[in-house]
Amino acid sequence: MKKGMRLALCAALSISAAQCGFMDTVAEVGNSAMGKVAHTESPEKKEQSSPISLLTKNLGVDSKQAAGGTAALLGAAASAMPKENFDKIVSSVPGLSSLSSGGAGGMLGSALSMAGGTDIAKSFEALGMDSKMVSKFAPLLLEYAKPYLDSKNLSLLQQAWKAFM
Repeated sequence: MKKGMRLALCAALSISAAQCGFMDTVAEVGNSAMGKVAHTESPEKKEQSSPISLLTKNLGVDSKQAAGGTAALLGAAASAMPKENFDKIVSSVPGLSSLSSGGAGGMLGSALSMAGGTDIAKSFEALGMDSKMVSKFAPLLLEYAKPYLDSKNLSLLQQAWKAFM
């Protein structure tokens, strides 16, 4: 019923079918008619829709630690690859751009720089985590990033974090 109302509203407002998601509605109706289930995001994927929620859920760290640890790893990645590749990575992977400069990463910048900035282990310790936690962060973040990156940028990120895994 909601979809029918959405289509009627779109027609009344003279908005294009594409803007109203008409083709999505047609595809869902067609899939239902053919006995197929329309694709919906699993509850698990929704819970892990950001790198911060993934880390807090899987590692038991708080959001400040997750953001700071991710920012520290992004700092290492930024210095290990060409700027254009790093920029593509953080703009392609949801939740990373706000941690790479400004946002939560910027909020933690003073603590990280006091801890040595480029020394990842010291950065993690400054956030109240054991320095060995970095070896748990990097693989989870790589796994999170995989669906969003092309093979070249994924490989660059893996190389940048290889020492931390």
